[in-house]
Amino acid sequence: MESKVMDLRERVLREIDTEYSCNLAKKMEQFRSHPVLGYRPAGSRAEFETGEFLVREMQKIGLSDVHKDAVTVDGWEFHRASLSYYAAENEKVAVELGAYQTTFFTDGEKPFSLVYLGKGTAADYEGRDVRGKLVLVEINQRDEWWINYPVYQAYLKGAAALIAVQSGGYGEVDEEALNAQDIAGPEDAPAFSISRKDAAGLLKLLEKEEELSVTFDADTRVRRNCTTYNIAGSIPGEHPERMVLLSAHYDSYFSGFQDDNTAVAMMLGIARAFIKMGYQPENTWVFCAMAAEEWGIADSKYDWSTGAYAEVFNVHPEWAGKVIGDFNFELPALSNGNLDGIRCTYEYKDFFEDTLKTLPALSPAYPEGVLVSAPIETWSDDFSVAISGIPSMVNEFSAGSFMTTHYHSQYDSDEYYNEAAYRFHHELYGLLLMHLDRQSVVPLNFAEVFEQASASLDVLMCQKSGSRVTALLNLLGQTEEVAEEVYDRIY
Repeated sequence: MESKVMDLRERVLREIDTEYSCNLAKKMEQFRSHPVLGYRPAGSRAEFETGEFLVREMQKIGLSDVHKDAVTVDGWEFHRASLSYYAAENEKVAVELGAYQTTFFTDGEKPFSLVYLGKGTAADYEGRDVRGKLVLVEINQRDEWWINYPVYQAYLKGAAALIAVQSGGYGEVDEEALNAQDIAGPEDAPAFSISRKDAAGLLKLLEKEEELSVTFDADTRVRRNCTTYNIAGSIPGEHPERMVLLSAHYDSYFSGFQDDNTAVAMMLGIARAFIKMGYQPENTWVFCAMAAEEWGIADSKYDWSTGAYAEVFNVHPEWAGKVIGDFNFELPALSNGNLDGIRCTYEYKDFFEDTLKTLPALSPAYPEGVLVSAPIETWSDDFSVAISGIPSMVNEFSAGSFMTTHYHSQYDSDEYYNEAAYRFHHELYGLLLMHLDRQSVVPLNFAEVFEQASASLDVLMCQKSGSRVTALLNLLGQTEEVAEEVYDRIY
């Protein structure tokens, strides 16, 4: 049996083709709503065309039951946003802007007054009339506040729209970097993004006068309650009542090469490798390209991962109890240094740590190995999947500098493609998938769940309310011991 497993592992490693995956990730860039900047947002024509492309690709590599699951989201079409003005010596300057998920349509070039208001706080507006004007502000969304706060302040003051430049936090790779994030606010409070270089030209002129005459041309529209599609295909298993889910999102800001074209392509690259070797899984493997991960609900703080949420709560609520694990992928062709990571729900932490010790040598990419962490975070689709009752994981992607330099900017391109990391992740998750599939009993260890429950218990509050806190702590401790014993017996 051991020699058979080793042979299967070697065959998987031989069949992996990262050139196929990389080329597929590049092909996804052809679908865009903005002719220059890209963008493939929720519910857009570009997202739909990408989904149709993925249907054809899934069929081409031999996945079974390829289909589209319709889900309802708030959609966004962003086609253009440009600003022009006259600088010294009557020189006309044209500026390309990014946008946030809001509605602003000028129907061609229109004149506006532009004013600068610092960080866009209420105090910055004192004594200033901005009604019908464009407001330029500088913000740092990592260290200060999110885009929705200065945007809504501008809206309350009657501004036509807000234009934000990132003064650190995101898009730090280049002075020309634009940035995009989820708006976390209403669609009728318009917002746009400008690079530090282009903002500097405007600020230089605004040092001499309070307002600047500009021309603005924008077409960005939010559409409520529109239909988009999660794209799924499968490799049927011997026991179809149990499933393993693989997921990645295909909507994007800009070209989205790392985030998340390479993840969708890796997911299909893994499927292709197993299909080519004729592997028959024990459980049915479902490969799902999720829509509307970056954004999908207007006027909400919880506006991301809506495609995945709809898939597991509305389209397939029966997956909870059938899917024994979700492998979610984000930015897998990016290297974050010498140490790789897997972030998972508590109950899978021991399984991944134990399995990593048994794997053969993989392509060299991370000399310090792989660190398993728990619990998952809210950054990606695995969170929506996990709260439905499906134990989930994601490759660690948020630890490196990429998040402050290239993330959600036009510099998320194949220029920063790391083939070694990409191949390593194909190999790692292909082998982990096969190993999980071959388990007779789902290898969940709930011991740390009860340990964390004990640690988070507010003993003082329990005592004040008259709760039997000592008895509860003892029960949690006993349950933790039982959970550990059960895991030791099944794995």
